[in-house]
Amino acid sequence: MNLDQVNDLKKLDPSDVYNSILNIPKQIKQTYENTKNLSFPKGYQDIDEVLVCGMGGSSLGAHFVSTLLRDSIKIPFTIINGYELPGFVNKNTLVILSSNSGTTEEVISCLNLAKDKTDKIYAITTGGKLKEEVDKGDIQGYIFSQELNIAGQPRLAVSYTIISIMAVLKHLGLLAYKDSDIEDTIMYLENKNTVYDIKVGASGNLAKEYAYKIYEKLPIIVGTEFTEGAAHTFANQINETSKNLSIYFVIPELNHHLLEGLVHPTIVHSDSIFIFINSEFYHKRNKSRIDITKQILNEKKIEYIEINLKAKNKIAQAFEMLQIGSFITLYLAILYKQDPCPIKTVDYFKEQLSKAK
Repeated sequence: MNLDQVNDLKKLDPSDVYNSILNIPKQIKQTYENTKNLSFPKGYQDIDEVLVCGMGGSSLGAHFVSTLLRDSIKIPFTIINGYELPGFVNKNTLVILSSNSGTTEEVISCLNLAKDKTDKIYAITTGGKLKEEVDKGDIQGYIFSQELNIAGQPRLAVSYTIISIMAVLKHLGLLAYKDSDIEDTIMYLENKNTVYDIKVGASGNLAKEYAYKIYEKLPIIVGTEFTEGAAHTFANQINETSKNLSIYFVIPELNHHLLEGLVHPTIVHSDSIFIFINSEFYHKRNKSRIDITKQILNEKKIEYIEINLKAKNKIAQAFEMLQIGSFITLYLAILYKQDPCPIKTVDYFKEQLSKAK
C-alpha cells in the first residue's frame, strides 16, 4: 500500500478518522473554552482524594492527566477500570465518571455504588445514563458535543476528557497549570498538523515513515514520567485503530525485568520493534536508562525507533505524542488495508456479553 496515494487512503477511511485526528487542537480549544467557568455546589471544596472510573478509550484521558501532572496534583488520584469501588471512597472523595457513550456498564455500576458513599460525583460524557443524571441535577458533569470527533470513537475523543479533567481539578484548587501552556499547545499542534497531513509524502512525514517501520511488527512502546499516559494511549490506538497488537512499558520499571525477557522466543529479535518516546524534560537518570536500554537492543539486534518530542512545555509534549501517535496508527491501518474506525471484535464481545447472565 502506498501511503502517498491520497485518494486511495481516503477510500479506506469512510468514517473520517483522518479529520478526527486533524481536529485534536480544535477539540482541546473547544473544551478549554467550555470549561473556563466551571462552578460547583457547596462542599466540593472538601475533597481528600479523586477517583476516576472509566474503560477503554474513555479512561485514557485520566491516565494521561495522572502521569502528565503527577507532580502538581495535590491529593491522591486513582483510576478504576472495573465494576467495584475501592474501600477508601467516602463523603470526601470526588468520583469522576468517564464514559463517552454514558452507558458503559462498568461505569454505571460505579455510579450506583458511589451514590451511597459520596455526593461529589462528576460525569464526563456525551449522553446516555450519565447525561440523564446530570440533566436531573443528581450529579455534576460536563456534556461534550462530538462534532469535532467525526468518527465518534472514544479513543479519538481523548482530548475532551484530558482537558475537562484538568479543568475540574484546577477549579477545585487541586491542580495548578498555566493557561498559556494550553494555548501554546493548541498553536503547536495546529502547526504540526501540516507536517503529518495525509497530503505530505512519506519522505517528509514522520508519521508515515514510522507506520512503514512498524508494519507487520509488534510495537513495544517505551515512555516515562509525564509521557506514560501518552504511551498508553498510543498502544491503545495501535490495537484499536491499526488492528495491530501493541504493548507499552515504563522506564525505569522496564529495566528491572523486561531486559531478561529479550532472549525467547527468538521471533522477538525479528518481529518486534521498540518505540522510545524521548524528551529533554526527563530526569537525567531516566535519559541514561533509555540510552543504555538502546545499547542492549543494539547488542541483541532488536530494532527500535525514537520519537523526539520538541514542544516547549510538558503539556504540549504529551499532546504532541498524542497527535503523532494518532497519525501513525491511522497510516498503519491503511497499510493493512483496514478501515481504521470500527472495532468489530470489541463490539461482538459486548453483544455476546449482553446475552450472558
